[in-house]
Amino acid sequence: MTADHTFCKCLDMNMVHSFFRSYLGRLLLFVAVLGLNSLEAPAAIIVEVQNANVAVNSIGTVDVLVYSDSGDVNIGGFGFAFEILPAAGNVGLLEFSDPQLANETSTMARTYLFDGGVVDSGSFVTAQTYVDGFLFFSTPGDFSILGAAQQLLIRLDVRHILPGGTGPALALSDTFEIRPDFNAFDFADDLGGPLSINQPASSSGTVQMMSGPAAVPEPGHLALMFAGVAGAWLRKRRSGLSAATSSLKT
Repeated sequence: MTADHTFCKCLDMNMVHSFFRSYLGRLLLFVAVLGLNSLEAPAAIIVEVQNANVAVNSIGTVDVLVYSDSGDVNIGGFGFAFEILPAAGNVGLLEFSDPQLANETSTMARTYLFDGGVVDSGSFVTAQTYVDGFLFFSTPGDFSILGAAQQLLIRLDVRHILPGGTGPALALSDTFEIRPDFNAFDFADDLGGPLSINQPASSSGTVQMMSGPAAVPEPGHLALMFAGVAGAWLRKRRSGLSAATSSLKT
């Protein structure tokens, strides 16, 4: 083999090595970038139960808000579950009342996540302190967009109950925690795929009792009250007529 041939062969090998080093370098860089992108966490949903005040021995509502921790997500439906945990020393009871999913579209300051769509829903009070259910768009492919702004997910209906013979003032210090049960909580996108929930960033809410308005008499009590007033008026009127008649006779 001549020197020229040896030089050309070395030159060819150097070019091949250079080509492969360049190609492999670019390939490794591409794989590294792709890997980093795949490590980026997808958008997850944060669930926040709001604090609320409920009148003693009365009914009230507790709002549950949601938002996305990064980027917009399409929400096609969700399943929910909440439980009520009483504080030690409470006098009264707080329980979920039927029907749930009835007050979300009423006049409110908050933006309802499913406003403007036709939805199917159902809720089940499996125990008075535990409720679960679902809500989804009736038309496949319909969805709401959830972003960084908080939106109303559900407005929970609750009822405070006092034991018989207990004065309302004794229950003003009652407090209850309403906590999401994430073992039975899920969200689906417009294609029915599961969406992540950021559980560490989600939160429970506290319900505090407050003094309520004066009790409204029941219809039976109202009837008796009006009958008593009418009877007194009638007796007074008859008494006046009798006195007038007696004075005319004299």
